[in-house]
Amino acid sequence: MMNRRCLLEALAALAASSTGLGCRCNTGVFSNREPVLRMPFPAGAVVLCLQGNASPEGRTHSRFNSLHALDFSNNSVAELPVVCAATGRVAFVYSDSREDDFDAGEGFGNQVKVDHGNRYWTYYAHLDSVKVEVGDVLESGQRIGTVGATGAAGNRHLHFSLHNATTQGLGAPATIRMRGIVSADISIGGSFDLRSGKDFEAGSDEIWSGHLYGSENGSNPPLFGAPPKMLAHDLASSLEVLNNEVAARAELAAIGRRWGKMGPESARQRLQAVLDRVPQHEVAGLWWAAMVAIPQGDWADAEARLSGILSMSHHSRKWEAWLAPWAHYFLGIAAKAQSNSEVARAHWLTAIRTTEEKRLRQLAMRELDEFERGSGFH
Repeated sequence: MMNRRCLLEALAALAASSTGLGCRCNTGVFSNREPVLRMPFPAGAVVLCLQGNASPEGRTHSRFNSLHALDFSNNSVAELPVVCAATGRVAFVYSDSREDDFDAGEGFGNQVKVDHGNRYWTYYAHLDSVKVEVGDVLESGQRIGTVGATGAAGNRHLHFSLHNATTQGLGAPATIRMRGIVSADISIGGSFDLRSGKDFEAGSDEIWSGHLYGSENGSNPPLFGAPPKMLAHDLASSLEVLNNEVAARAELAAIGRRWGKMGPESARQRLQAVLDRVPQHEVAGLWWAAMVAIPQGDWADAEARLSGILSMSHHSRKWEAWLAPWAHYFLGIAAKAQSNSEVARAHWLTAIRTTEEKRLRQLAMRELDEFERGSGFH
């Protein structure tokens, strides 16, 4: 990923060389009436492509109803609006997801389907809030809702896909390839172009390694080429903050993989470096409790950090929907060490009930098995 200075210089050069709005798409559709899409975020927004088109076996986008979908996220803003990717009519809305219901909306949580004609429709899933109703006619760039983590999202992101089928009912039928989305690959300093869904670069081994993409959605008609000065400034500002979050999250993922293998002092040094850049980072707080406070018997510090994670709203957990179950697990560990067996048991049961992670479920169940046998709880 290009560094911040090079990126800002590239965007400034693009803006300076721009002679207007560049090429314009006047029809908004391909010859078979498939809509030309734009990024489902307001102009100036920058998002990380977490998961892309035709993901390998084992990832959720290897399934027929998500095969050509794209997952986008931005952890650097408290609320990320979702907007319509093409002119259309709202054909389906589901907005009744509960925070702890992974099956809500057939796993897609709060969702909106926008009909673009000729059976083509775009799908916006895992939404936090929904701002439209069935029958609303939307122009490209009009607000649909906000990015969330409802259903089986796993983290806060927008699931975005194109379909050619009936819009009736929850969930999604088979996806189709998105032939054209107007976007700029900000990771390489690119200008706005019409790229297919398969051209979006998602994370490979680590979802945080995906490319960053900018939106021009809001101008009419779509913008191609170099962004004008004001848009270039907005993109650069969004990118700077998001880059800091992506770098922090990648480092925390590496630290998390060393849980149980790294001493408290080494963990302290590496986590402090992250916290110096991004103070109050929730994931850093979790690993500090697990890798520094608990091993050193600093129960007050561990419980304060973990309880702080649990006190955050679902909305505030940003990318990290997995944080709360792990916080319950580690609170159970701290309670066990202090002989608070019933408190420990309650936390582990909550972790099992609220997680989708096989590893965490196994760890919590192992602790519960020991509890039931009465081993180490007296």
